[in-house]
Amino acid sequence: MLPVHENDTKGDLVVKQKATTLERPRWLGNIWVIPAALRQGALLFVASCLAGALNYLYHIILGRMLGPADYGVFSSLVALLLVFSVPASAVQTVVAHYTSSFQAQGHTGGTRALVGSALKRVLFYAAIGTIAIMLASPIIASFLHIGSVTPVLVLGIVFIPWLLSPVANGALQGLQRFNYLGVNMTLGALGRILVGVVLVSAGLGVSGALGGSFASCAVMLLYGLIPLAFLFKEHDAHEINMREIYSYSWRVLLGYASFAILTNTDVILVKHFFAPTEAGYYSAAAAFGKMVLFLPGAIAVVMFPKSSHLYAVGKDAAAILKKSLLCVIALCVPVVIAYFMAPNFLVGLLFGEAYSATVPLVGPLGLAMGLYALGNVLLLYYLSVHSVAFLRVIPASALIQVISLAIFHQTLMQVVVVMMINGLLVLALSEIFCRGLTGRSPLNTCSVNQIVPAKSQDSQN
Repeated sequence: MLPVHENDTKGDLVVKQKATTLERPRWLGNIWVIPAALRQGALLFVASCLAGALNYLYHIILGRMLGPADYGVFSSLVALLLVFSVPASAVQTVVAHYTSSFQAQGHTGGTRALVGSALKRVLFYAAIGTIAIMLASPIIASFLHIGSVTPVLVLGIVFIPWLLSPVANGALQGLQRFNYLGVNMTLGALGRILVGVVLVSAGLGVSGALGGSFASCAVMLLYGLIPLAFLFKEHDAHEINMREIYSYSWRVLLGYASFAILTNTDVILVKHFFAPTEAGYYSAAAAFGKMVLFLPGAIAVVMFPKSSHLYAVGKDAAAILKKSLLCVIALCVPVVIAYFMAPNFLVGLLFGEAYSATVPLVGPLGLAMGLYALGNVLLLYYLSVHSVAFLRVIPASALIQVISLAIFHQTLMQVVVVMMINGLLVLALSEIFCRGLTGRSPLNTCSVNQIVPAKSQDSQN
């Protein structure tokens, strides 16, 4: 049930579903939103490709400016930030889900209350996280074999805008304002390059590189709030049931934490187990792998609010999952093939001859990240339809991966093989326990009377 307080009656609309007589194969489910999804997905895909290219360029520039050892330090801290800031991804997903659900039922007041409450609460938790990172900076620096705690302290400062900016992006995603979302992603990536390169050139090293990430998140937060100004033009009070939102948030947090472990602990553990130069070589290969992982990210971003919308009004969303997975495969396969066919050229072009040891890792690690790209789509889909089965699969897979990497890390290639096997395991267990491709999506059992307060319905009759 949507978490709208019973006194929230202004602007509430009863959703009237129209029957359709269009004949279609039953296995496709409800596909009426697919054309719009493809158009919006194409728009966001172009923006995300531009943002991804800029972010990728940032890593290439830093790889050359910092050298293998310091670039390994930077990559390990960024990977740690991604694990620590799992709540950032969870925040965007939760805000997007309930914004989409509120809009599907006409609860604009619920959206306004949600965004305002999220900004205040996230700022509080971000401040606590920053203090925790700073207090633990000596331990983190020791574990990652970093000679100074300064980059870790800077990491703590980055944590605040890193956690706040997803609130704005989540609201834009839930409202399906994909044009603003695409521009925001591009501006953030551009800000990272401009500020980060200047700071590194000024001699700030790894700390300066992390400063670019601070600038990126700050830009996305400020620009993202501009198109949301309409939400706050009305000052009437609306209340939402935060208990249900918190319950959903914990499920999202578990899923994102597990996925962050799956896609980032390899870099962290390689930095711990291997020499600094070898860790730098692996970080370069991981940069290639992350390109495969993030390239189809726009598909999942567009899919999520649409499958959430369908779930909110009691429709089957399985067709969106199938189409989204096909789009991800179509995007990832050509890139992975290029990694296997021309790794020497790509590594030499982007990182230089100093990273020649990275060459044999590029293709296999790209394949592993392609498998996880499919897993990312599955994660967001099952979260959008409130399926808990996948939330058993992905934490178990993350635990298996960490244990496997702790045991099998004699060579860098052995680490890559563990990543590939575990990627296949995630997809296999998903279909065995969740049947996303062969079954129907879970349906929302809430009736319109449960979703929309009775007083609001009476006022419309």
